[in-house]
Amino acid sequence: MYWALILGVIMANVVIVFMFMNEAAANMFTKIDFPIVITAFALMIICIFLSRSVFKKRLELIQSKPVLAEKMSSYRVALVIKFAFLEFPAFICIFLFAFSNEVVIMGVVLVILGYYLSEKPSRQKCYSDLCLNDNEKMMLDDPDAKICEITV
Repeated sequence: MYWALILGVIMANVVIVFMFMNEAAANMFTKIDFPIVITAFALMIICIFLSRSVFKKRLELIQSKPVLAEKMSSYRVALVIKFAFLEFPAFICIFLFAFSNEVVIMGVVLVILGYYLSEKPSRQKCYSDLCLNDNEKMMLDDPDAKICEITV
């Protein structure tokens, strides 16, 4: 899921850049439209802050759950919300670029993608985020352990 979200942003970025490459190159060294650029930066900063704060609040709720399956299910939801807050400004900035041809906005998209890459989920982050005890860690490390069931 993580890589699919990143690739979605990258593919949208590539399509928009190729569609508007000639116009953007012509406007690269002209006057910068500061309100649009400031909007893009502000949106990025606000969404990164919201991503972090909402994720931390969700983690506080998750850590109090007694059952590992509930913790993992809720943790997955918290990660989706966190990544949605990071994906939203990237797509808005891509569309702002399409309408304004401000190359600086592509830099904002790259910063968002860089931050997104730094937030890649891992087993160790899961352990530390959820404050798992040794028994729960052993269950997650066991390939035969049944942690949760997905019913369709």
